[in-house]
Amino acid sequence: MKKGSIQYLMRSTYNLYISELSLMHLNQKDVATLLQSHQPASEKEKKDTKRTIEFVQSTSRFWQRNTLPGHLTASAWVVDMTYCHAVLVHHKKLNQWFQPGGHIENDSDILAAAKREAIEETGIKQLKVASTHIFDIDVHLIPEKKSMPQHWHFDIRFAFLVDVAIQLQVSDESHDVRWVLLTDLTKLNNDASITRMVEKTQRLSHINDSLDKK
Repeated sequence: MKKGSIQYLMRSTYNLYISELSLMHLNQKDVATLLQSHQPASEKEKKDTKRTIEFVQSTSRFWQRNTLPGHLTASAWVVDMTYCHAVLVHHKKLNQWFQPGGHIENDSDILAAAKREAIEETGIKQLKVASTHIFDIDVHLIPEKKSMPQHWHFDIRFAFLVDVAIQLQVSDESHDVRWVLLTDLTKLNNDASITRMVEKTQRLSHINDSLDKK
């Protein structure tokens, strides 16, 4: 479907309409409560969590991609069962390695959006939700791109577990997708939030090892 064609515009309008209908239950109070239950791991994450809560409470269409100066997004931190590897995708648009993630569409909730993005960007369908609690929250600036001005992504991350032997598939939005050892991961992306999620995962690994020894 050619971008800019009548069919493309009709499809985009329909998707926006469906998104409006499907996400009416993602009200400010419910999402704010979910955010308030999160336990930040650093001062930066604490500030980002507070900022995200304030944004949701003051913005009616906080999930929609055309809401400015920003909107909520959903990401998936996909790790293997031993907590030694995580999945990164090399995005075409930003030409950088990131965890799977993107905009909230006609999803039932933010967790469902994160899972959908993970499936679309990795090809993995056998995803196990590690926890229904938020794994990480990060606020970051997205540069201006074509018709979209510079804006903020209030990114809500959930953790998923999967067998490292499962084959990954590269999506149309990415150059590459791969399992990366946690110890090597910051070589591909040394952003503070990535480092933070690696540290959280390593702590989970230590806890899991301790439980196995009991």
